[in-house]
Amino acid sequence: GNPMSTRVAPKVMVPEIHPSHLALVEGGVDLADPEFGGAGNDGVMPAVLDRSVEHKGPLNVVLKYFATGIGPDGDPLDELRITHALNAGIGGVGASPPSAATVSAAHVGGTDSVIVQLMGRLTSEGQHQHGHGKQPRRAAVYRLVEDGRPLAKKPLDSVRMLRGRWEPQAVSADWLLGVASELAVALAYSHAYHVAHGDVYAHNVLVDFAQAKGTKPTMLPGHSLATLYDFGAAFFYPRREGPEPSGFEIVEVRAFGLLLSDMVEYLKPPGGEAASHVNYLGSLAAAASDTTHPTRRPKFEDMARALEVLRVSGPAMASKILALPYGPGPG
Repeated sequence: GNPMSTRVAPKVMVPEIHPSHLALVEGGVDLADPEFGGAGNDGVMPAVLDRSVEHKGPLNVVLKYFATGIGPDGDPLDELRITHALNAGIGGVGASPPSAATVSAAHVGGTDSVIVQLMGRLTSEGQHQHGHGKQPRRAAVYRLVEDGRPLAKKPLDSVRMLRGRWEPQAVSADWLLGVASELAVALAYSHAYHVAHGDVYAHNVLVDFAQAKGTKPTMLPGHSLATLYDFGAAFFYPRREGPEPSGFEIVEVRAFGLLLSDMVEYLKPPGGEAASHVNYLGSLAAAASDTTHPTRRPKFEDMARALEVLRVSGPAMASKILALPYGPGPG
């Protein structure tokens, strides 16, 4: 894994799941298909987790196999430890807990969590049973994000490696602002625990596009609008003394800004709906991705607060939380 991450990482034990508690779903969507933002050399299969021993009903999950050894993102065990730590509210050495508002908005541990939920990893016996041939494979069990699809498709070449393949479409302003807000909350939550995701791109954000067309998102109980997943490149980073944000957060804020700018460009509310709200979102994207004064980029905590206020009260009130140098637009 990442040597720096190892020095500041908390000691966590990822729960183990015996293969007898899992049933693979035949004919399910191949989530490893690149068209669905797949997992490269890893394999992902839908399954059902039997939780009767916990006196709970069955749970739809995905079983993620990892290529043997160290992959492009590093040690797969790091992904499991970090995701489990975030789910459990355990931060790196010296990390301060997120604000109460961030914890409340993140719903971590609930069915509407903005952070993907790791249920556990296969036991050693399961690695052999589900491995190909005689070679055991590590595998993680994640809660299925119902109706979740990547915000954009994963790049298939190196021409636009840092940006996704978007399908331009009309979405409601409420849905657009909601996705941006929940993603900011997920990243504020992670960085409060000194965790950098390391791969903040649209193909690592799961959303339900079926909710994107109405005036108000049709939120089902226990569902979030956006879920941040795939912590394969994530790492814990050391605490920085003083009020200034860590350089790792500053870098990741830029990645978030670029993602926001793509959202504003490709996902447009019809007929100029809530134009002032969308203008503020575009201004926030510009401030977050600014390369002239990187240390002046807004913190995730401030962006999460401003975006929530933007959803509820509009850009004028959001500007009181986070005044942008580029202006919030009219209204």
